[in-house]
Amino acid sequence: MSIFRITKLSALLSKTVLVALVVNLSLATLPAISQTYVPPDRGLPGRREGGGTRGGCVKEQPTLTAIVPQTNLGLTTQAQPTLLWYIPTSTAKIAEFELRDAQESVIYTHQIPITGEAGLLKVQLSSAEQISLEPGQRYHWYFSLVCDPQDRSGDIFTEGWIERIQPNPELENQLTQASEIDRATLYAEAGIWHDALATLVNLQQVDRSAVAANWANLLTSVDLASFADKPYLP
Repeated sequence: MSIFRITKLSALLSKTVLVALVVNLSLATLPAISQTYVPPDRGLPGRREGGGTRGGCVKEQPTLTAIVPQTNLGLTTQAQPTLLWYIPTSTAKIAEFELRDAQESVIYTHQIPITGEAGLLKVQLSSAEQISLEPGQRYHWYFSLVCDPQDRSGDIFTEGWIERIQPNPELENQLTQASEIDRATLYAEAGIWHDALATLVNLQQVDRSAVAANWANLLTSVDLASFADKPYLP
């Protein structure tokens, strides 16, 4: 084989290796889209979709819906976690969030003005209001649309549970080294719903389209795919 042909072959091989390296690097930087929630092997009574005793101010479907797993129990590692609801078009002007301890004593109530528009509403517990979930404790929450402030029997409400846990050392180490998008995957696979949710909600504030597939996958895994494209309310 001539020196010319050897040099040409060497150049071709080098180019092939370079292209393969670029492709591998590109794939490595693509965001993960495997946010599939793996629920803990336990659940509690609750109501993910809103119901009321009579009357009502919601005139369309879907109704008030808590963005939580079918088990009605969401785990978190945070003292002040983020929770999310879909608010339908309604005549209500106030939404109310209520938190109770394991003995059903009310420890926090917060009323939120709403406009009647449909969309996703984020509620984050605030350290400024001295609300802090204790590890190992389970809390019962209620979220309602107040249809008539003078007669609360007609409220449209949802209810569920939240529990703060301590991640195991292996998961803590993985979370420390992971990117934000990979943290959402780690939380979802570990069954820590509210942290997976909050991570993606925060990323959507920066660029919603960049994590659209991740968001859709997470909601699909808990049978809430129809809410993936809903807008956020102020």
